[in-house]
Amino acid sequence: IDPGAGSARFLVGAGRAFTDPELIAVELDPLAAILARGHIAAAGLASRSRVLLHDYREAPISAIEAQTLFIGNPPYVRHHLLGEAWKDWLVQSASRYGLRASQLAGLHVHFFLATARHARPGDVGVLVTAAEWMDVNYGHLVRQLLTGVLGVRDIQVIEPEAMPFPGTATTAVVTGFEVG
Repeated sequence: IDPGAGSARFLVGAGRAFTDPELIAVELDPLAAILARGHIAAAGLASRSRVLLHDYREAPISAIEAQTLFIGNPPYVRHHLLGEAWKDWLVQSASRYGLRASQLAGLHVHFFLATARHARPGDVGVLVTAAEWMDVNYGHLVRQLLTGVLGVRDIQVIEPEAMPFPGTATTAVVTGFEVG
């Protein structure tokens, strides 16, 4: 599953590495979903792929009996651009785990929480996000999810000079986890 798939570069990479599983891209932007479908088709992976035109937080992802890999780079959207309803979703969803959430959290925090909601024990994931959750108060939710239900396996901070997110003054982190 590639949440916030964009052009599906992570999904296509996973599809090439793992030759059997179903591939699911979740993308809210219709134009990006078209690009994802084209990339998937050009890679020869269309027969075992689906592109869901949904917000990842609400996507109809059914649990499966096998292990699921969540892999991708959620969109970098700061809290200023998130509506009140989604900020309320974050607080309410976190409370289901007995956790507190700040409405100052960016979209990547929402994606970690949505992944915890979609995932089952034994599932694994690798997400590339802004690293700010490691240092700021609103990142407390991500830190609790990773040391709890998501089960952090490794964290790799990208050198700030690499500028992984052009046009933003943020550092990136690659976070690996195994649920349970």
